[in-house]
Amino acid sequence: MRLERALTSACRACRLEISMPIRLVLADDHPLILHGLELFLRREPDFEVLASCQDGNETLRVVRQLRPDVLILDLLMPGQSGLAVLREIQAANLPTRVVVLTAAMDEDSLIEAMRLGVSGVVLKEMTVPLLIQCIRKVYAGNQWFGAWLSGPCDRENVAPRDRNTGGGQDPDPTRN
Repeated sequence: MRLERALTSACRACRLEISMPIRLVLADDHPLILHGLELFLRREPDFEVLASCQDGNETLRVVRQLRPDVLILDLLMPGQSGLAVLREIQAANLPTRVVVLTAAMDEDSLIEAMRLGVSGVVLKEMTVPLLIQCIRKVYAGNQWFGAWLSGPCDRENVAPRDRNTGGGQDPDPTRN
């Protein structure tokens, strides 16, 4: 298991050096959001959108089949919820890193998502450049949890499955 993680990290580093795209799968049950995300992310030269999924069952099938580098995942979806998808990804020990993209998130869901290994959380009210920055940071092995993450559910109090705490902890570069 450690060897597999080391090789995965080494492969990610090699991809960065030779400019291979970051392979993405998008999952949101709202077609407008999904299509808009896909349009914005396809414009980035270092991103490759492999698939867009509208329910949890499809998302899990596609992630297992395509093994993307990063999954952008809404939590509230038909079929299986985003948290159920995360549980399945963790159980299968898939190397895909996950960024939750959500309109709102309660503390219990946030803690559960972090325990299940989520590498980043972006609220839908944030700007596209921040989502893009988050994806790049998460792909590089960092975590991305906003300044809004503090108090009893602070990431220091949670033990996710594979913890890499590098930079990228404050997604708002305009903060003083």
